Amino acid sequence: MLLFLVTFILSVIFNAFDVLIGFIEHHDVLELREAAVATFVMFFVAVIYGMRRRRGMEREAAKRAESELNLRGSLERLAVVETRYRTLVERMPGATYIWDSTTPMGTMPPYLSPQIEDLTGYTPQEWAEIPGSWVTLLHPDDRERVVAQSRIADQTGEVFHDEYRFVGKGGRIVWVRDDSVCVERDEQGRPRLWQGIMQDITNERSLHEERQAMLGRVMQAHEDERRRIAADIHDDSVQKMTAVGLRLQALRNRIDDGEVAEKLGSCEEVVNLAIVRLRHLLFELRPPSLDREGLGAALREYIEGTRTELGVDISLDKEGLAIEPSPEIRILVYRLAQEAITNAVRHAKATKIAVSVGSRSHGVFVSVVDDGVGLAAEGQDPAEPGRIGLPSIRERADLAGGWLRLLPTPGGGTTLQFWVPSQPGADRNERLLFQPASGTALPSREPL
Repeated sequence: MLLFLVTFILSVIFNAFDVLIGFIEHHDVLELREAAVATFVMFFVAVIYGMRRRRGMEREAAKRAESELNLRGSLERLAVVETRYRTLVERMPGATYIWDSTTPMGTMPPYLSPQIEDLTGYTPQEWAEIPGSWVTLLHPDDRERVVAQSRIADQTGEVFHDEYRFVGKGGRIVWVRDDSVCVERDEQGRPRLWQGIMQDITNERSLHEERQAMLGRVMQAHEDERRRIAADIHDDSVQKMTAVGLRLQALRNRIDDGEVAEKLGSCEEVVNLAIVRLRHLLFELRPPSLDREGLGAALREYIEGTRTELGVDISLDKEGLAIEPSPEIRILVYRLAQEAITNAVRHAKATKIAVSVGSRSHGVFVSVVDDGVGLAAEGQDPAEPGRIGLPSIRERADLAGGWLRLLPTPGGGTTLQFWVPSQPGADRNERLLFQPASGTALPSREPL
C-alpha cells in the first residue's frame, strides 16, 4: 500500500515537471509563475489524496483483519459447541436422528447417531448400505401400522410417537419407543425435517407382559374363588335357608295362636329377605349372564338390581358394544364398571348415574357420569375395606394395557372413563391410538 502511494506521488511530480519544462520552453515568466502555482496545487492535492487514501486502506485492512479474527473465533466456538452437542447426543440413552421427509420412506437419514448399533447391531454405515433401512428392519407384524402412522405425521406435522419392533442383526427382536418432532417446514408449510430419538424398551415391554400375565393369573384366581364361594353359598347356605323358610311356613300354618303365627310370619320374612340377599350376593360373586349372554346383559342386570336396592337413578347405554370382548376382558370390564358405580353411589353420594359401554379402537370403552360431590371429595375418600377403590381401578386398567381418567362433569359431578383392549396381552400401540389428550385425576402411568 505504501509503495503504491509513493509511486502515485512521484508520478504526479514527474508530470508536473514535464508541464513546467514545457512552459519554460514556450511561454514567458508570467505564464511560468501560473504554471508553477498550478503544479504546486496539483502536488498538494495529490499528497492530501494519497494520505486519505492511505488512511482509508489502513482502516479497511484493519476491519478485514478484525472480521477475519472474529470469523475465526466464531468458527472455533462453533466447533466447540458442535463437539459438545455431538458428545451430548452420542451419550444419550437412545439413538437420535434427523429425518428428511421429502426423501423416499426408509432412505438413510441425514444424521443417525452411533447408538443405533446398540439398538439393532448395525452401525450407521451399515444402515446406509441396507436398502430402505428403516422400513426393511421393521418387524413384519408392525411394518404396515408404523409406516401408516409415519405418513400421517408427515402430512399433518403432528408429533410422532409409536412403539414397535426392529429385527436387528442376527434376528434379535428389539422393542423401541420412537418420538420425533418437526423442526423445519418447506415454503408451503409442509413438514420437511424431523428430529427424533429411538429408545430401547425391550426390558420394559417384557416386564409389562409379565405384569399382564400375573394380572391374568390373579384375576383367574379371584374368579375361581368367587365361583367356588358362589357354589358353596348356593348349595349350602341358600338351600338351608330355603328349607328353614319352608319349615317356618309349615309351622305357621299348623299353629292356631294368632300372636305366635304372626311372629313366625315375621321370622319367615327375615329368612326370605336373607335368601334374597344371598342370591344377590351370588350374582355379585359371579353373574351367570356374563357367561351366557355377555357383558351388556350382565351390566344391565347389575344396574337393575342396584337401582332397586339403593334407589339410585342409573341408566345404561350398551348399543355401542359391537364386539363382545374375550372372557378375561369381559369379567375385568364388568368388575371395573361395578366398582366405578359403587364408588359413585357410596363415596360421591350420586343420585343419578349414566353408564355407557362401547367398542372403540379394538377395545372396550366405558364412561360413568354421576351428579355427585365432584373430584375433590372423591379423591379424598379412601377405599372401603374389601373394595378395590379408584387407584386400583386405574392399576388394573393399566396392567391390562388400557387407561383411566377422571374429568369434571359440566354442572357438577364426575365423569370416569376407562378403556381396555378387547383381548388380553393386546399390542399396547392400540392404547396409543386411543390415548386421551388430557385428564384430571388418576391418569394412567406414562410412558406405556
